[in-house]
Amino acid sequence: MRFRRRAKLPAEQIKSLCFVRLSALGDVFMAVPLVRRLPDTMPGATITWVISKLAYQLVAEMDGVDFVVIDKPNSFADYWAFRKKMRPYHFDVCLAAQAAFRANL
Repeated sequence: MRFRRRAKLPAEQIKSLCFVRLSALGDVFMAVPLVRRLPDTMPGATITWVISKLAYQLVAEMDGVDFVVIDKPNSFADYWAFRKKMRPYHFDVCLAAQAAFRANL
């Protein structure tokens, strides 16, 4: 997984976005309107949502979103496996919608 660092990137230039909200079912449910609005402000951008298996069941039917479904990491090996899984992805923007260390790592 590689992020391009830019000081300012106009919304119309964003081509790929990663949204991270792993679990907390209520928070995932509340994030749905935000994710549905993203294509309006970033037309043409691909949206990838990194989400836990349980939370994915709430949003699996959303159109226009690619999901990376993972188990919540509990060990270094889990984080390493996640890193390897995300290696082919490249994002212009990452929205980490939770303050948990796990999500930010």
